[in-house]
Amino acid sequence: MVTGGGSYAYLADRGPDSLTRYAVEDGGAALRLLDTVPAGGDRPRRLALSPDSSLLFAANQHSCTVTAFRIGSDGSLTPAGDPLPAPVAVCVLPLP
Repeated sequence: MVTGGGSYAYLADRGPDSLTRYAVEDGGAALRLLDTVPAGGDRPRRLALSPDSSLLFAANQHSCTVTAFRIGSDGSLTPAGDPLPAPVAVCVLPLP
């Protein structure tokens, strides 16, 4: 998933249950690893951004939760509260 401004890309990694942040460089031709944070759940499957790109949501398939992260001005992710229960957390789409 790439932010609206195209500066950062995020990846959900199901193996270590983490989210990885990359800087998008060279006009989108290259990615540079910045950091990795715990997903806050088991098997993050799908990511979504809030309409204003201030929050990132991760649907955690095996823990049946959705976790929310605040996106900092530098693209960093900070947990935004406790995971929310979701009976079938495979895909998440925030409403406008």
